Amino acid sequence: MRAFNYISVTYDKDRELLLWKIKDRGMPNFFLSILKEFREFSIWVKEYFSIPDRPLKFIVSGSEHLGVYNMGGDLPYFLNCIKTNQKEKLKTFNFV
Repeated sequence: MRAFNYISVTYDKDRELLLWKIKDRGMPNFFLSILKEFREFSIWVKEYFSIPDRPLKFIVSGSEHLGVYNMGGDLPYFLNCIKTNQKEKLKTFNFV
């Protein structure tokens, strides 16, 4: 199983189920690095489960952050960057 920085992955072959969870890294938040990793994860899933002896019927997502599933963004930061026309800061924002 591949290790990721921002998500944990568990595969149950008998149930043909992949469980992925967003890791708890403090304040629940989406940022550019985690979005890039989501993309890497989706590519990895397609490649890893393309092998016949790795059946996959279900993908379940969750969060390791206790009591939180839906993670928001740093809206005041985003708003300030938008108001002050700081496009590059929006592209490179990394909360961690």
